[in-house]
Amino acid sequence: MLAVGNKNKKQMIRFFIVGIACVAVDFTSYFGMLIIEIDYFFAKGLSFILGALLGYFVNRSYTFQSTKKGPTTFVYFSFLYLVTFIVNVGLNKLIIGLLMNYQLNFIIAFITATIASTILNFLGMKAIVFKN
Repeated sequence: MLAVGNKNKKQMIRFFIVGIACVAVDFTSYFGMLIIEIDYFFAKGLSFILGALLGYFVNRSYTFQSTKKGPTTFVYFSFLYLVTFIVNVGLNKLIIGLLMNYQLNFIIAFITATIASTILNFLGMKAIVFKN
């Protein structure tokens, strides 16, 4: 388990800030593409990729101040995102199913899945992808 020292707190705060920027890129590019009538499925895929690319470069240099570069690091990052994507979608589905008769099941599932995948992303980036 990672101890929460000053360096870790700083990284967590930076990770949160970068995450907000990535969501903003995802959101604005998605709706921008919808405005110019690009298919929503393609638009969402492309907007997610744009947000993820921003996350890779900014988290590498700003959040974790890693000197690691090259295709291996990007492959690790991509694999981590794939794993946390599967966790996010799977947990979301599981919670919706468990809380099927509860009015706020979609909101609770979304928030829980997002928190879980965010924690896994942070830990994976810190311990594996951008470990110095």
